[in-house]
Amino acid sequence: MRAGTQGLSGFTGVTLLGLTGAVVILLSSSKTAIFLWVNDHTSPAWDPLFRWGTFLGDGWVFAGALLPLLLWRRWPYWAGLTAAALLTLFTSASLKTLYQEEKRPVAFFEERGQNLRLVPGVETHSYRSFPSGHTMTAFACLGFLAGAFRYPWLQGILAVLAWQVAYSRMYLAQHFLLDVTVGAALGLIIAGVSFRSVSYLARRFSVSPTNAS
Repeated sequence: MRAGTQGLSGFTGVTLLGLTGAVVILLSSSKTAIFLWVNDHTSPAWDPLFRWGTFLGDGWVFAGALLPLLLWRRWPYWAGLTAAALLTLFTSASLKTLYQEEKRPVAFFEERGQNLRLVPGVETHSYRSFPSGHTMTAFACLGFLAGAFRYPWLQGILAVLAWQVAYSRMYLAQHFLLDVTVGAALGLIIAGVSFRSVSYLARRFSVSPTNAS
């Protein structure tokens, strides 16, 4: 595999396009109306896709991403991915502690006497809604991989997968649109900062960041 060190512009473009759309929706409607629209457009046929797709936002995705980096990239990339994981953990934990009383959709609508359609087999939570840690993780990890492997088609796929995680968090009644929008933005920033550290380490220690000859 050829080296790819030209950044994550393709991933960034798709992510910014999605963020722009999300901001427009947030400014034009209430979080209640937005979430209820999503909840009204769920279906048993789609449940498995989002139930399993949301796992791409679990912390284990960083460990899974390490394998291709071990095969095709040198240690600066491994260090960069580790930095992305630690930054994601710190940022998510800090904000969730700061906003620990922020209600998730189930608690929010239960307080208003309104029932939601929930996906069978999915454990829902009541608090620490802001921001979406799964979304942040997906964009930080998949964004970093997009920078490591610069093929435009791959960057597009990774960005779509990250947005799938974001939507799944609303589909599964775990978060509001604002939660996933902020999570996506923070994940993108973390991916960018972590990816830049790869170039710095490669220059600092005069190491080629790729295993390819």
